[in-house]
Amino acid sequence: MRARGRVARTKDPEKFRRRERARYARNQPKIRASATAYYYRNREKILIKKNADYEKNAPQIKEQAREYRIRARRLAMNAYGGAICRCCGEDTLEFLAVDHINGGGNQHRKKNNAIGTMFYVWLRKNKYPSGFQVLCHSCNQAKGFYGTCPHT
Repeated sequence: MRARGRVARTKDPEKFRRRERARYARNQPKIRASATAYYYRNREKILIKKNADYEKNAPQIKEQAREYRIRARRLAMNAYGGAICRCCGEDTLEFLAVDHINGGGNQHRKKNNAIGTMFYVWLRKNKYPSGFQVLCHSCNQAKGFYGTCPHT
């Protein structure tokens, strides 16, 4: 049986992939239930291994997370006209933020649980909707507190 599966996989890999996806889709509830049951039966052992793996690879994991956050911000900034403040021209990435043009950022954050990097992920998933712009933190704060920025 195994040899036949291996032959099918190498003979027509795309057909094999489609068949396996269909099989997974048919059995997904059963597979998930089985995985959940396994997790709860072996929870302590899994968590010990997970923590040990994290400790061993912590610097790499943290660096990957940092790169992911920076990439998500850069993509969002580029989608809204590049990494430069629309008001004052500041171009240092660490000083920039994506601003809600018509306000309402706090309500948006609460409604979509879009805090920090998750905000940039939300923008990407929603195909970078209009109503946002790139501002530096100073211009963004001034706009939020005083209604307008002193630069304009």
